[in-house]
Amino acid sequence: MMYSQQLSAHTNPVRFILASASSARLKLLREAGLNPEVFVSEVDENAVVNSMPANLMHDAVSQVSILAQEKARSVLKKLLQNYYNESNEDILILGLDSLYEFEQNVWGKPHTREVAIERIMQMSGKSGQLHTGHHAILIPAHSNEVLERGKVTSTQINFGDISQAEIEAYVNIGEPLEVAGGFTIDSLGSAFIKSITGDYHSVVGVSVYTLRALIKQLGLNYTAFWSVR
Repeated sequence: MMYSQQLSAHTNPVRFILASASSARLKLLREAGLNPEVFVSEVDENAVVNSMPANLMHDAVSQVSILAQEKARSVLKKLLQNYYNESNEDILILGLDSLYEFEQNVWGKPHTREVAIERIMQMSGKSGQLHTGHHAILIPAHSNEVLERGKVTSTQINFGDISQAEIEAYVNIGEPLEVAGGFTIDSLGSAFIKSITGDYHSVVGVSVYTLRALIKQLGLNYTAFWSVR
């Protein structure tokens, strides 16, 4: 498989693939007029992070960039394993990853009730950075050469004061357990977010503005992806 940085004109239809199981990301993209297919990557995130050099272990921006790239490339391998892109379509794969950085700690999903409660208690009345890595891979038609572009979008999240009772009620519902940082901005967790500085959509899980920029960098027309009628 060849990885290239050279761009050329692409005029073929494009098959758009989202390398993420996140329903929030899919919903957001559909609301933005896009209709990707979903191919869930099989990346072991912990294994990827543990294999990183020591200097990246506490670097949230580097981690989300690498994880988004690995997820996109995982789906790429599934698509191109043992065959050449023989269709008349270009294929665009979007890999994504989000991490929350708080007081020099890098937080992914809490997974457990105890961790979620502890983290939200710490975040109450304070601020942190939500980083979302985006990695786009373009496979031109009749080719196994790919073009890649990536970018991390960071947004400051400012939390209001959250009482112990509110934290326990929120965690008991289960919403924060499987989302980066242990909070959402597009659902119940929005009540605890006083303000943000940056990109709202990036906090949900994918910056539409960043996606548009990556698509343009790959030589494609973003508006051609709209599925609105």
